[in-house]
Amino acid sequence: LQARTLTFEGGSGLHSSSTATTALLASNGFSGAVPGQAGRIDVRAESVRLSGASTVDVFAQEGPSAQGLAAGEPSPPGANEGNIAVAARDFLLLEEGSTIEASVGTGLGGSIAIGTAESPTTGVVMKGGSAILAQARGNEPTYTPPPPPPGETDGGPPPTTSTGTRGGDIAIHAKTVLTCP
Repeated sequence: LQARTLTFEGGSGLHSSSTATTALLASNGFSGAVPGQAGRIDVRAESVRLSGASTVDVFAQEGPSAQGLAAGEPSPPGANEGNIAVAARDFLLLEEGSTIEASVGTGLGGSIAIGTAESPTTGVVMKGGSAILAQARGNEPTYTPPPPPPGETDGGPPPTTSTGTRGGDIAIHAKTVLTCP
């Protein structure tokens, strides 16, 4: 979506979602089919304003596996879909509980990019409980201790964390970022 200025008010917004799962597809005779990812939302404008609990969001019930990604490790390029990119030259304003959110039920969630390294947004302002979120809504991480070395039956290194569900990444390229109550 490209515009000079873009304003969402009173709970309006842009939404993209995919609710298909591997199990749902199999139960409908599509064994082996891979669920589709939520579509990408790409916004380019001089200024973007969300107010009154408005949203720009993507949701995928089932994303690609996040197994093996450590906490804080960037998502591999091209691994996740359902991304959001907001290139606002002057400002991005979120107010009155508005959100930009990429989320996933299980698997790897989409990522969010505000501005770019080459063209940062002049200012990002979040106020009144507004937020930018990339989150997973699936199961909590499970803790699996590694197997003990041969001949050792106790002790060893601490447990490792593994999960098949993880939110995407958030990258904010801006000259100024303000969060206000």
